[in-house]
Parts: sequence; C-alpha cells; structure tokens
Amino acid sequence: MRGKFTYKIMKNEETGYCVFRYHFAEINRDVSCIGYNLPMNKITYDFEYEEILHPKYGRQFKIISFTESIGKDKNELVEYMAMTYDGIGRTTAERIYAKFGASCIDVIEQDPVKLLSVPRISRNVLDKILASVKKKNQYKDLYMLLLKHDFSNKLIERIIRVYHERAYERIREDPYILCEIKGIDFRKADLLREECGISPTDDRRLSAAVLQSLKDDTVNGNSGTTKDTLLNTMYRYLASDIPAPEAKKIMWGAVLKMIQFERISYRKVFFRNNIVQYMYLKYMCDAENQFAAGVVSIMREPCEPVPDPERLIRAQENTFGIRLDESQKDAIRLCFTNNFLLIVGGPGMGKTTIINIICAIYEQLYVYGKQNKNEPELLAPTGRAARRLSELSGREASTIHSRLHLGIREQDGNAAEEEAEPIRDTLLIVDEFSMVDLLLGCKLLSKVEHCKVVFVGDENQLPSVNAGQLLYDLVTCGCVPVARLKTTHRQEKGSSICLNANGMQNGVYDLIEDRDFRISCAEDPKLADMKKLQMIEDAMIKEYLDCRNSPEFESVVCLCPYKKYPAGVYSVNRRIQDIVNPLNGRAEMKGTHEMVFRVGDHVMHLKNEDDTMNGDLGIVKRIYRDPYNGMTMDVVYDTYIGLVNMTYTPANIEDVTLAYAMTVHKSQGSEYDAVITCITGFHKPMLYLNILYTAITRGKKRVYLHTDSKETIKTVVLNKDMKRRNSLVAHNIRALCEEKYEQMRLAL
Repeated sequence: MRGKFTYKIMKNEETGYCVFRYHFAEINRDVSCIGYNLPMNKITYDFEYEEILHPKYGRQFKIISFTESIGKDKNELVEYMAMTYDGIGRTTAERIYAKFGASCIDVIEQDPVKLLSVPRISRNVLDKILASVKKKNQYKDLYMLLLKHDFSNKLIERIIRVYHERAYERIREDPYILCEIKGIDFRKADLLREECGISPTDDRRLSAAVLQSLKDDTVNGNSGTTKDTLLNTMYRYLASDIPAPEAKKIMWGAVLKMIQFERISYRKVFFRNNIVQYMYLKYMCDAENQFAAGVVSIMREPCEPVPDPERLIRAQENTFGIRLDESQKDAIRLCFTNNFLLIVGGPGMGKTTIINIICAIYEQLYVYGKQNKNEPELLAPTGRAARRLSELSGREASTIHSRLHLGIREQDGNAAEEEAEPIRDTLLIVDEFSMVDLLLGCKLLSKVEHCKVVFVGDENQLPSVNAGQLLYDLVTCGCVPVARLKTTHRQEKGSSICLNANGMQNGVYDLIEDRDFRISCAEDPKLADMKKLQMIEDAMIKEYLDCRNSPEFESVVCLCPYKKYPAGVYSVNRRIQDIVNPLNGRAEMKGTHEMVFRVGDHVMHLKNEDDTMNGDLGIVKRIYRDPYNGMTMDVVYDTYIGLVNMTYTPANIEDVTLAYAMTVHKSQGSEYDAVITCITGFHKPMLYLNILYTAITRGKKRVYLHTDSKETIKTVVLNKDMKRRNSLVAHNIRALCEEKYEQMRLAL
C-alpha cells in the first residue's frame, strides 16, 4: 500500500525502532506503523506490511519493507532530491525542478552533465551528486535486503565500509560473514538464512554457530570452551531448525570438521589431576601459548647478581624515611635475583612503596651507573590506574594500550601497533595486573626484549573484564617467583576499610563499623526485593549528595552490582544527574540506554583512543548543534597525560556514559575518597567475595555498604572461590618449565 509520512510518535536512536504515523491514500486515513529505520521524508513510499491489533494501541501496520514511489508532484520531487543526493539542498532542488520539471530525477540518474546548466551548480557540486547517485544505485539492493530484517542504517554503513561494492553479492553467498562486523552476531545474520537459500544444516551455518558459541564463552571470561558448553550454546542457536535427536551429533560433527581444517583449535591435556579438553578460537589458543612462552623466556635469561642487596635496602629505607617489613624486603631481594617477579598484596600493604624502592635501586645500579640501561617503564591497564601510579611513584606512567599503540588509528589496521617501540633493556613494572586480560598480556610480552619484568597486583580483586585470568594463573602455576606482601601498614592509621578488606580474606564476615566504614541493612522480610532495592537506592543517593557537599571528600562514587533495576547504574545515574545537574531549559544530548547528557555532567569514556582511554573520567563542557553532525558534545577529560578534549556526535555517542555511578568492574584501578555500594540477595550472580572486596577497596576515606541483611554479607565473604575461568596458561608455563628441566637433567 502506498503511504506518506505525517508525524513521529517515537524513535529509539540506539536501535532504530520507530513508531510513525503515515497517511495511506487508498484507505484515506492515518495509521500508526511500527518498524526499524522507517522513512520520515515527505515523499510517497510503497509499503509491504502486516496488519496487527495491539491490545492497547489498536490497529497498527508492522512494516516489512518499503520502496520509494516518486510521482510528478513538485513538492515531492524537491523533497526527494534534497534528501537523496549529496550537493543538492532544497534551494538547489528548486532550481533543478524549474529547469527540468517532472523529468528532473531522470536527468540526475541518466544524464547528470545537464545539471551544469542549472545556476550555481559547479563541477565540484556535480561531482558530489555523481558520487551519491553511484552509491544509491550500487547499494540499493543491499539496503532493501537488510532494512526489512531490522538492520539499522548505522550497521549497513558499517557493512559497506568493510565489504564495499561487493557487499550485497558476498552477503547473498554467505550471510554469516556478517558475524565479522561489530554489532552483528549469529542470530542477526541468521535472519537472512532463508532468503539467501541456506539450509538449516548447511556447513556455513553450522560453522558460524561454532564460532559464535566460542566467542560467547570468551565474553564469560573463558579462553577455552568445554565440549558440553559448546554444544549447549550451539543447541540454543540451532535446535529450532534441526531435529532434536540428531542435533548434537550434527553439531559435534561440525566441530570436528572445523578442528580438522584448523579453523578452531583443540587441546586435551592432563592438568591438576583431571583430563582437560578445550575448544578455542584460534587466536585465543595462540595467545595462551605465546604468553606462557614469553614468561618462560624472560625467566630463562641470565640475571646479573646484585652485590650486597641488604646495604641497598637499608640505604633506601633511610632515603624514604621508612622501615620495611620482612615481606617487603623479600620482594626487593626476589626482584634483583630474578628476571620475572609477581608482587601480590592487598590494600595498604605497601605495593607502591616497593615499586618506588625497586625503581630507585634499579636506577642507581643500571641507569646512572656503568650499565647504561634505559629508565624503568611503569605501565597500568587503565588511564586512571596509570595516573594514580604516576602520582604515587613520582615517575611517568603510561597505559599499556598507549605504550603499545593498541586500538589507536584503527583505520590503519595494525600499522600503529607495528610502529610501537619495543620495551628493551629496562625494568618493566605493570601495576594492577589483575585487570590485564589474555590478549593484552600476550601483546605486551611480545614487545619485551631483555627486560626485568615485575607484575604487581591484588589476587583477591576481580579478574580482567575480557577473557583470561593471568594473575591467578601466574600465582598458581608453581613455577614463577611470587612475593607476597603480608602486613597492612594502614592499620596504624586506624583504617577500618583495610581491616575489613583483609579480614574478609580470612573469612571474617562480622565487619567492623567505624567512622570510615558504615553498614546499613534494609532488613524487613515483609518487603519485596524491588522495594528493598528502591530503599537502598534512596539511601545511596542521599549519602552521595552528603559526601559531595562535604569538604572532606574531593571524589565520591556509587558502585552498583547491576546496571539495571533500582540501585543499578542507570537508575542511580539518572536520579543523581537530575538533582545535581538539572535540565533547567538547557540543551541536552541523547545517549544510549535512554541516557541524556548536560553541560557539567560527570562522564566516562568507553573506548581506547589516541589520548583518551577506556575508563577515563571527564566533564561535559559544551552541547550544541553542529550544521554537519547534528547534536554535538564537547568533553574535557583529566587523563594520565593531562587535559584532553573529546567531541561526541550521534556517530560515537555510544562511547561515553554518565559516571556518577558505575559498576564495580569499571571502578577497578581507581580510588575515591568516598565509596557508596550495595550487595543484596537479589544480586545472585554477584554474591562473591572478590566483588565486595573490589568495591570497598576503592574507598580511601569512607565506605558506605548497603545490604538487605548481615546474612548476605556472610554469604558473600564465605563464597570466596568465584568460578575459575577455563585457561591453560598455568599448564603451559609448567609444561615449558618441566621441559627445560628435563633437557638440563639429560645434559648432565
């Protein structure tokens, strides 16, 4: 049926979902239409639709597809030219119509050189028009194929950037290549299966389901995937189209075929008294092998002995005006008798002090002496962690990403990474190593040459957001030197935060309440979960405002276990924003998840860039309408390299979020004067000790902990062993070390 846009009811800018009113001449009435990326232009379209009856809104048309239907009406033709062709605005479109009348579209499409006879159309303008005509015709079939399957314009543009003029042809041949595109998973690509003539058991489909299932498991933190997990995930993707009795046999056959042709990797080993069998994405298996080989290679390099280390330690104690405990001295001794070392310890145990002393001794021996080695390099996984390391150490620190040029100038492929200088002939110290994932750790070690390497971290914090558990693997493999710091020095200053954090690691769940650590319980069995969460959210917001208005605290944050629900990141951010930074008639910019931004908002960047890293915090300085990009927002970030300006448009607004509240994971590597957090029985997937431990150890001066009962705290503290991730890094390190030992034994 033929219809024309009348007005917008709503449009979700993130998903492209629309509810628009169109006037349909055939039935002479306006009808509410739902669909994705529906047209808003005042021209006529031919719609393919399905009529539905909504229980609340009544009769609606669900739009399946639409095509332009341009008539001879002047207003329609002018509207169409202005919205379709680059270089043609409404005024130019009026001139073109005045010159060629109803045949203007034919002139543009078939004989565009005639446009040069239109006033103010130059050769440059004509070139723009020609380019847009070519693109319109070239990708018309692609748009028609994808739009009716709910692909957004943004996704289609992304596909065109990857596959260019062959996009339509390649997708028709194999729609599952779309799984290579960010934002498209197996289910999205599978929408095209029938139209592209792919059978339910086609190898292309089964292979895509294998890869998607393995990818899903890496999102859960696992490097490798067990057979049962892999088949169960594939079954969820495929079972509706494959007979159940045959499904797992067919799926396992597809897995074996991919192993045979080396499209995925397979490992079967005897490890920790068990036979372990994992399937891998090839690059994940390679990364495990390469990281283990890198660690062992560093350990095998000869370590030059240091004369009289006790004298050096005493000298540094005098320089810093401190007395080290025995575990701290052991860490320094181990550093200068080994090329590779882990230093692990909780809050207040002096990790930064040890970093400073190790650097000072190294500089004294190797940088300013006769060795002429390079100055120590200090790295951290996030911008906030790097800045904190710089401030506490008095030395320059960088993020791992910036040092290796990772995620920078992505349009150049790997060129930026290849340009990064090796880390050579120096002392490399990486702080907050628990946050480093497998792929990042592998890339880091690939750049290390002839270095002494020290990884520093807290093994009781959360593992990395991405796949891997490197700190845990290194600590437990049994082959790597580990220095454990054992004394909490902040206890002397009466820090209940440190006492509680370290006590929890020993099973103490009766937490100390003091001026710097406060617990609030919403203990009422009559209240439903949502009501308790709402009460907790109200209390968290009140405490946030009190802390924000107190001269005692320069920084304050709410740490939430979940993003959704009351007491979740989205809700807490929205409420705090409306109180501390109300709209008051000012301009605001829409973000994702129904978020809006206003000048003065606290925000967090979510992507690694040239100067701005994932996790950097900033302030919105300006919101305005740009003539080319639409609504635009300028943010100033206080990064480890100083103040950095970033500009956001609708094209990259997904890379920023409000930061009055954040998840516990996002807070890692940073500290705040005041931390307000919560944990309840409703947060079942989060009832692990390292979640609560990580949250409260972000606080320097004050921690407010909200819960539904003291029993929940007990459950969390006693639930110490968060499910370990599938990884063979520890096995690989041990195997390489045993192999070297066996070679030495045979040589003797």
